[in-house]
Amino acid sequence: MNSCLKFILFASALSHYLLISSSDQSCNAYLFSNHNTYRTCSHLGVLNSFLHWNYHQTTGTVEIAYRHALMESAKRWVSWGILMPIGVMTTRYMKVFTDPTWFYTHIICQSATYTFGIAGAVTGLYLGGKSQGIQFDAHRYIGITLLILGFLQCDDIKHHEHFEGI
Repeated sequence: MNSCLKFILFASALSHYLLISSSDQSCNAYLFSNHNTYRTCSHLGVLNSFLHWNYHQTTGTVEIAYRHALMESAKRWVSWGILMPIGVMTTRYMKVFTDPTWFYTHIICQSATYTFGIAGAVTGLYLGGKSQGIQFDAHRYIGITLLILGFLQCDDIKHHEHFEGI
């Protein structure tokens, strides 16, 4: 099987796993690392948070566990921390080969990163609207800068009619 096709299949499977696993963040399906179980769970409706609890009527005590689903954040870390550097390294170190696999690997990694970046921006806008009075200006400006640079890189491809080695 062509190495480019193998990589495309791998990238598709990884994207599918990341997208499906984020939808599995339900209230009752969560398993705590300390193996505690809770009879009652409420989705708090804000910032993708859940409150699990047990009420012991005989003692009048409550056991509470708070959970925040972090899958959205994990997608961004995979995107900017793994896919983006792989895309950069394939261009820098694999360009010497005559096989065009380096170019397709670069395009797939950078496109996936940009797509996840757009999803992160949308998520940030949504969560920012839900959390009145809390602002992360530096984070916002870094994100906007990265999206603009990503857009300029995607836009730059229109100006290249011929790529060496392809």
